[in-house]
Amino acid sequence: MPEFSTYVLSDVVVDNSGFVCNLTVYFTNFSGEWASTVTEARLTSFQDPLTSNWDPRFDGEIVPVEIRDLGTILEITYPEPVPVVTGTNWIGLSPISGSGSPQEFRYASDMLVGQDSMMRNPGGGFGLGTDWNLASVLSPSFIDAAISMDDNGVLSPNYFLPDSIDIFRGSLVSGKLTDLFQKSDERRMVFNPGFTLNNTEAPVWLVLEGTGSSRAIINIESS
Repeated sequence: MPEFSTYVLSDVVVDNSGFVCNLTVYFTNFSGEWASTVTEARLTSFQDPLTSNWDPRFDGEIVPVEIRDLGTILEITYPEPVPVVTGTNWIGLSPISGSGSPQEFRYASDMLVGQDSMMRNPGGGFGLGTDWNLASVLSPSFIDAAISMDDNGVLSPNYFLPDSIDIFRGSLVSGKLTDLFQKSDERRMVFNPGFTLNNTEAPVWLVLEGTGSSRAIINIESS
């Protein structure tokens, strides 16, 4: 029997190149098993045309995901920044489950935003073909797949992100570098103060490095 692995992509249009965060897709929760067994998904993000030879099985990136069980609905989220470019981006997040795992189904949006979602079943299962096609071939009512993300993660061209962090004084309690990529998102790095000789020395001293343009914008939020 031909393999049936379906990848569904939605069009995301942005005005500036940058990043979007907290990419979330929505699935059924008939079995109640995915929340405890699914830990990864294949992230796909590229531009038009969809007639390219891009194969999500190999060209997509395997990423860790967080699953929130809402009863009949599963929220499956990739919380890290996803790069986007000015214009139309085709983005998908396809959970990876084992061959013995029960099947769950993607939820569709109740309204069309932008263009119809697209799908590809490279293995050719169920006679759907192996090329890119409208997602409605899965079901006539499945026009636009439900997807959400934080649009305040899209940065202007003058913003730039740090490439590395060095703790000169203090110790890391929690968090990681990518938690600094968004403003006011309640994700943070937390540090304990280090040893100081007097009150003129900073108890926490961090060195962040990145490469920006001559008009780069630096935004620091701390407490």
